[in-house]
Amino acid sequence: MTVDAAETLIEYPSVDAFMLAGGDSDFSPLVSKLRELGKHESCAPTRNRHPPAPAA
Repeated sequence: MTVDAAETLIEYPSVDAFMLAGGDSDFSPLVSKLRELGKHESCAPTRNRHPPAPAA
C-alpha cells in the first residue's frame, strides 16, 4: 500500500486525500509523510484490536 501511495503522489500530484485501511501501526510512516506533504489522510481500522471476552 505504501508503494501504491507513493506512485499516486508521483503520477497524480493533484490527489490531495488518501484513505488507508489497516489494522496496525505499520503505516504510521506513510501517514506522517502524507501530512508532511500537505495531503489529507483518513484511516479505517480493519481488525478488531480487542477481541470480545469469552462467554461465562
